[in-house]
Amino acid sequence: FTVVWVQDDIYHTSNLIMARQYYGNGTAKNSPWEVNTTDLNSLTQPSIAMDGSGHFIVAWDGHPDSANEDDIYARRYKFDATPLTAELLVNTTAAGAQQHPKATMNSKREFVIVWDSENPAGSNIRDIFGQRYDGSSAPVGDEFRVNTYVANDQKYPAVALKENSEFLTAWQSYGQDGSGNGIFA
Repeated sequence: FTVVWVQDDIYHTSNLIMARQYYGNGTAKNSPWEVNTTDLNSLTQPSIAMDGSGHFIVAWDGHPDSANEDDIYARRYKFDATPLTAELLVNTTAAGAQQHPKATMNSKREFVIVWDSENPAGSNIRDIFGQRYDGSSAPVGDEFRVNTYVANDQKYPAVALKENSEFLTAWQSYGQDGSGNGIFA
């Protein structure tokens, strides 16, 4: 298994997204390594997804200047922690904060990343967006909005991907069912 986390970087003004692999018995397989290759002042919320053979994708949010302008990034790895891609900029929407990414991957190494997107910028109102990728890490279509209820705030998505490429996204929606923060999919 592989673990990801945010680590303070005492030598820079930014944090680091770190990863480390372990054997099934919990013994470390390798030393921790830095996933992100670009220094960003705002760097948070790592998410990891792994297929059955150990290939994995790491997603996170960040921006060079401000969390109010975060973007979603990802990097794909082979089972032995060899990077298969450079950093990928996942979102194409640039205005507003793009945050809280969640990733999923199937055995065909297809993956989906979902996140909440502030819309309009500076409003603290968010929608859930996603981007699909094929097994070679190429985007499948454009980014898309997941939620159809657009009043109030949609945030904190989760996602699961089936072997036939179908996926399910769940998120928190404020005010949609009258109970405050309901969960919708």
